[in-house]
Amino acid sequence: MNTTESRISYPSALLGFVLGGIFTAAGVMASAGISGGSPGGIPLPGSARISPDALRAAVRAELDIQLEDSRFAAAIDRYVEAKPLFIHQTVVKALEKQRGGDANQPQRSDAELEKAAKENLPLLTDVKETPFIGNPKGDLAYAYFFDVSCGYCKQTDPFLKGVVAKNPRLRVHFVEFPVLGPGSQDAAKVGIAVGMLEPGKYEAYHAAAMAHRGQLDEEVVNGFLKTAGLDVAKVRAKAATPEVQKRLDKYIEIAGKVGARGTPYSILPGGKIMPGAPSTQQDLENFLNDAVKAAGLESQAGGGPKASR
Repeated sequence: MNTTESRISYPSALLGFVLGGIFTAAGVMASAGISGGSPGGIPLPGSARISPDALRAAVRAELDIQLEDSRFAAAIDRYVEAKPLFIHQTVVKALEKQRGGDANQPQRSDAELEKAAKENLPLLTDVKETPFIGNPKGDLAYAYFFDVSCGYCKQTDPFLKGVVAKNPRLRVHFVEFPVLGPGSQDAAKVGIAVGMLEPGKYEAYHAAAMAHRGQLDEEVVNGFLKTAGLDVAKVRAKAATPEVQKRLDKYIEIAGKVGARGTPYSILPGGKIMPGAPSTQQDLENFLNDAVKAAGLESQAGGGPKASR
């Protein structure tokens, strides 16, 4: 087993998608009564969650079998730990089919996705274009696709700040990828506009946005701008320009090339893909260490990702 993949926090519920086509994504979601962003339960793509009990009940009803709960849950967890990236890609394919996508489009291999990630990483980590935290001269560039409405992005944000604080070689670029509705799209355009107009205040805007819980609308997003000390009218005017839309379109296009369909989704230094959210900051540090080692970047000045300021 790939030890790096086994640490990815992936939803046990998704095993349903790979049980030989026994039931579909829609069937599980409908049977289990998913509600977006509800507390507790197992995460699904985006910010939805499903309770483990509801999942098991849905599976038993679909299969018309009775399995002892602890044994069934343990089997799901073992499979998810062993095949997180496969499950992620299978879910994407199932959801795209249900949404009218091309179900016959060939599924790209991990190697193909990581090749695309490595090729596109420089396009996402230009210090003059994409907002970032960390050392602007750092040689370890990390692209982080996020949505301000994504609960798992909110969970991951403090981990990013933690690893940047410990590593003077690292810079993490925030790539707006609004997949959770119109509010997210508005906040993404505003975030891009902030990065263009006042890059020094982007981190404060981002922090205000990620601290928010609840629905997004124009008034709420304007509140983030005010918290960051920004001129709302000026930023709003910029956010409405073709330049901002072009930048967002670029991010979305690259997301498709590297296999991102949900958030969070990371391209680590060297081009290693990390779909999903790490469970802890230590897990994220381990992912970074593995990616840097695999890319042969450890020998460069700074001594590796564990170097301290």
